[in-house]
Amino acid sequence: MTTYKELFGKSVKFLSSDPANDAEGQVWYNSTTGTFKSLLATGAWSSSSPTLSPNQDISGAGTQNAALIVGGYTTVALTSTEEYNGSGWSAGGAYPTALFGIAAVGPQTATIAFGGAVPASTLTATYDGSTWTAVPGTLNTGRRSHGGAGIQTAALAFGGNIPPGGGNVRSETESYNGTSWTAVNALNTARTSLLHGVGTQTATITAGGSLGPGTNVVSATESWNGTSWTTVNSLNTARATGVGGGTQTSSIIAGGTTATAVTGVTESYDGTSWTTSPATMGTARAYLAGCGNASASLAIAGNSPTQTNLTEEYNFSTSVITAAAWASGGNANTARRQLGYTGAGTQNAFQVYGGFSPVGFINNSESYNGSSWTNTPSLNTTRGQLAGFGTQTAAVACGGDGVKTATEEWNGSSWTSVTGMSQGRYEHGGAGTLTAGLAVMGDQGPSTPAGTSCEEYDGTSWTSGGSSNTGRRELGGTGSQTASLVGGGIPTPSVAGATESYNGTSWTTVNSMNVVRGENHTVGGLNGQSSSVSTGGGNYPLYYAITEAWDGTNWSSYASLSGNRFSHSAGGTSASGIVGLGDQPSPTMLVSTEELTGATSTLNYKTLTTS
Repeated sequence: MTTYKELFGKSVKFLSSDPANDAEGQVWYNSTTGTFKSLLATGAWSSSSPTLSPNQDISGAGTQNAALIVGGYTTVALTSTEEYNGSGWSAGGAYPTALFGIAAVGPQTATIAFGGAVPASTLTATYDGSTWTAVPGTLNTGRRSHGGAGIQTAALAFGGNIPPGGGNVRSETESYNGTSWTAVNALNTARTSLLHGVGTQTATITAGGSLGPGTNVVSATESWNGTSWTTVNSLNTARATGVGGGTQTSSIIAGGTTATAVTGVTESYDGTSWTTSPATMGTARAYLAGCGNASASLAIAGNSPTQTNLTEEYNFSTSVITAAAWASGGNANTARRQLGYTGAGTQNAFQVYGGFSPVGFINNSESYNGSSWTNTPSLNTTRGQLAGFGTQTAAVACGGDGVKTATEEWNGSSWTSVTGMSQGRYEHGGAGTLTAGLAVMGDQGPSTPAGTSCEEYDGTSWTSGGSSNTGRRELGGTGSQTASLVGGGIPTPSVAGATESYNGTSWTTVNSMNVVRGENHTVGGLNGQSSSVSTGGGNYPLYYAITEAWDGTNWSSYASLSGNRFSHSAGGTSASGIVGLGDQPSPTMLVSTEELTGATSTLNYKTLTTS
């Protein structure tokens, strides 16, 4: 009898618990559960952070962890570019011309894009990671919804259609040498909205597409060897506008539209034939963007059937990916907004206080234990529009409506009035701890609105800190007294996305938020200056459920709240955060709470049986 070791060159391990990592297919015996187990690689789609806005007819390029999308269509053609860092989206440089149905290929920092509409464009442009540049050498045949492959200095364009309408489908193929496009052998089947972004200039495949308007989708696959196209085995599911990535011998296709409906079906290609995967996209859609390879790719935005900003990641690995997400927590006892914009504590030990309720400003204080809220002793001074910082058992409340200087300390059981701030302020931010806190900007009365001044608290008294570069109000703060971060705020759109960091002495302007807004509030990280999440907010008359994550350098999109929320309180960390109460545009003052769980990756253990 042949043994496992003779077959695979390894012995079956005898372990009391499953290993933290191991090779796919390695078998071990778990003595605690009395079972044989292994690691299984599978393909699966998981949700990721949404794009900054809904979009369709866009093109994607790059890899799963360094992608971009460019152009597209909402009610008009767009010039926008967005960049993906593996967890969220941020704004990139504008495209030279508003177009949709562009083809883009190459890495995020060296992309080439060509064609598009409207009208049919011959434009070729390159991207260096920040700026698009129109380059010499235009397509011989202007077109949209065409295929592409390769890199900036060796690209391929094929198929597509010439607007108006989608009926003028093309078979022409063109090759680019970094300077000019040259006509080469055409596709065997003229089509538009076909798979692109797979392989190189001399070794690519394309699949699916449409023969024109209506339900004329096809399953045909063609392979390019640098000279000519050869028809090979067809898709199992005929479709147009499907997306994918990979190489000529290892690639995938997903999404698109069949003859009757949008689809989320995924297929993999091994260089010979297509196999339908058990992994199906979470949201079926068409006119989306994609990029990546056969084991790690993206499906981005599109139409499902309305325009969406969804992003999904496909992974074929031994790990199961779970995206960051917000979930409902317990309801507070008193609905309110404009409470301590930065709450005190963590997701499972959170404190809120003051605010504006349906009956006016209040002094109510409540404590959250991770599942339910409990009324606690009230503030001594009734107020809203205040700031706070600290923990559930050692917090500070300061300032508030009008020009209050009042400061109170919380010890876990009662509030005590202490020395007030030197400058009254309201709608300001806060950061830090009971003995090293910060009151940030805010309004300072009718004659000095949206101030730049800040004050530092040492547990006994307040002293002046460094002034910010941009005055604003209705903002949140995060971090410590010597390493804090603020972003967003009002009064004007020109400052509402501004972000500044503080080193304990002076403020430095850093990269702005992608979506300008005030009344947004911040979930801190272990160090809020290098890891935090900004939640909700608004830019009247628009209010948002969006969130953005800060990685110490840039803001990018993150898991959205379940609904619009502003003038709320936030706390915890970027991996385990909380937002509570606040307002919605109705206006509807809220009692609801949402809890954040960061992204996780767990190994896909398989228990072996004889069945």
